[in-house]
Amino acid sequence: MRPIIFSLLVILLYSCQNNAQNGEGSVSIKELTSVSYDQIPRSLKFKGDFSSAWRWSDQNGENILVLSTESRYGGYDESQFLYGIHFAKQGGGYETIWKMIDHEKDCYFDLTCRFFPGATTITDLDGDGFAEIKLQYETACRSDVSGATMKLLMYENGKKRALRGTRWLNPYGKGGKSFPYGIDEMCKDRFRARDYNGGQYESDNDFADAPPSFLDHAKQEWRKYVVE
Repeated sequence: MRPIIFSLLVILLYSCQNNAQNGEGSVSIKELTSVSYDQIPRSLKFKGDFSSAWRWSDQNGENILVLSTESRYGGYDESQFLYGIHFAKQGGGYETIWKMIDHEKDCYFDLTCRFFPGATTITDLDGDGFAEIKLQYETACRSDVSGATMKLLMYENGKKRALRGTRWLNPYGKGGKSFPYGIDEMCKDRFRARDYNGGQYESDNDFADAPPSFLDHAKQEWRKYVVE
């Protein structure tokens, strides 16, 4: 009987080791929910006016992401700022994991600077128990017909990766010609795309050391918002 029990223990131990190496036993995202301004702990400080926030739990413990915006006006110009900050509960308080700021400043023309509504995603694509947080927004100061700058930022445990490029503005108007080569072709890295009509991101080199699922997700999200 003892040899049989020992064999079963060895098999069980080997199985547990395999699951841990494959990430199957890792802690995934739990209790992901959007939260209102009133649900954010008063001890957490952020810049600008509240836009949106999320709470979830992962290997960092309880997490809170806050997005906010700020407008500043000069005599004849306007500036708009975008802020993001990720807090994680450590012990009795919260620590800042990362924060971001971007802007469109001193614009005398038509100002665009905003997070895309509904574009923030919180995932655990590689199953390591740490959430990937994806933000996406556009900025522009325009007096002509041109595509806005678009940025997609993905953070995992403080490490940032990004796709940066332009949105595609249809020069033919509603009901006119669409992407000449199809949306997938237009949204490639600009060094691989056929032309520079907009829609391309500059480079995907930030994702070279990431699991393939990270870039797959980023490219899918890029395509969702690329048409202006």
